[in-house]
Amino acid sequence: MPALEQPKVSIVIPTYDRVAYLLHAIQSVIGQTYVNWELLVLDDGSTDGTRSAVTAVRDARITVIAGNHCGNPAALRNRGLQLARGAYVAFLDSDDMWEAPKIERQLAVMASTGCGWSYTAFDMIDEAGRPTPRVAGVPWRPYSGLIIAPLLTTEAAVAISSLVVERALAVEVGAFDESERILFREDYDFCLRLALKAPTVAVPDALCHVRHHPGRSTSVRSDLHERSADVYRKVESMLPSATLRKVCRHRCAVHLVAEANARRAAGERRAALLQLRQAFRYRPLYARWWLVLTRLALRI
Repeated sequence: MPALEQPKVSIVIPTYDRVAYLLHAIQSVIGQTYVNWELLVLDDGSTDGTRSAVTAVRDARITVIAGNHCGNPAALRNRGLQLARGAYVAFLDSDDMWEAPKIERQLAVMASTGCGWSYTAFDMIDEAGRPTPRVAGVPWRPYSGLIIAPLLTTEAAVAISSLVVERALAVEVGAFDESERILFREDYDFCLRLALKAPTVAVPDALCHVRHHPGRSTSVRSDLHERSADVYRKVESMLPSATLRKVCRHRCAVHLVAEANARRAAGERRAALLQLRQAFRYRPLYARWWLVLTRLALRI
């Protein structure tokens, strides 16, 4: 498709003090086979020379939007959505990278299927960009269509850096939830709401590389299970069937019990009991609930 006929894609990168990784991410955008894009780099008050480093990349399609540090990637992505001029929006974390045909491939399958959003397979890389095994989860599988059920159970996995979404659809579902209670799980919440609203199409090739490193946001949080449970609490009332709500309540219990077990291991007995009490409301017959309670009672 000639460049003049290509719809514009707005690419949003939130970043904070990751200039080395960020420049690799930007180069993976510049290397796209699809050329009609704008890149919005939302600098969250970086102190490592991010703004000057990005400005030194001579490409008129790149804009840096600098602000005071807020530590909230949802707020940064929403700011990018507000400023975006493209018919489509893509999200790229500042420590991740894309393969060259990513945007072109996704827009092609979206056009052929009529889907308003798409995602790709992804693999994991380490600090040096070398392939590394996934740290959790089942093997990735491409789920297309209405994927809310496998997305709830996490059989379907959507990396935020793999998404391309019609901008109007992203706005229609309410963009990203900026509340503190689901901080760093707002990407999963956003994908669940997309899946409730519209069918998707998956590209089965790993066109997105997710970097796992010690400074990764999800590597430094100790309460992600509790935040995941809050996502399930939030979406339960949105689900259209009792079956899906039951799945949602089970997933909530799984994460609350995992959080309780972590608190138990850390010697935080009162906090562990609180998490177990909450989990009991969602699935009282969950076997691991009783196992963690026993270990807590026996102090093992």
